[in-house]
Amino acid sequence: ARAALLAAQALVVKPKDVVGEAFWVTGEPICPGDIGRIAAEFMGYPFFWVAPPIVKFAQAACWIWHQIRRCCGCQLPGIPPSQFYDMVNYELTFDNSKAARVLGFKVKVPLQESIVRIMNVYVHTSGASRGPGLALRVLAASSIGLVLSVLVLVKLL
Repeated sequence: ARAALLAAQALVVKPKDVVGEAFWVTGEPICPGDIGRIAAEFMGYPFFWVAPPIVKFAQAACWIWHQIRRCCGCQLPGIPPSQFYDMVNYELTFDNSKAARVLGFKVKVPLQESIVRIMNVYVHTSGASRGPGLALRVLAASSIGLVLSVLVLVKLL
């Protein structure tokens, strides 16, 4: 939001430098998996890294399922779900130098602190409770569901 305000102010002060320009405003690079880990730690939930071979196996199973659905003419999402497995390990950030130079933008709140602030708002507005109770049941149910899905898929092949 602060970057949008800086851009609006710059439109008034120096419009030729801002009109029609795009500005990336991001913080330090972080993997999406790390965002999940930070959020889980804040909520008091266990967070388990999954071994890369298991992730690759799940990704391959997901890709095969997507191809079967494609061949059968089923409706498909815009991004094949198997690509999300790769995204978990991408560490992305954009170059903020243009926003810093033209708008005077600089990161004020570190990313880890931002995630904790967002999770704090979530807890207070949703009434969610911190702690592993429900999360462990959901994790166990989803793990069992994943194992059963893979077993069914292997049996079908």
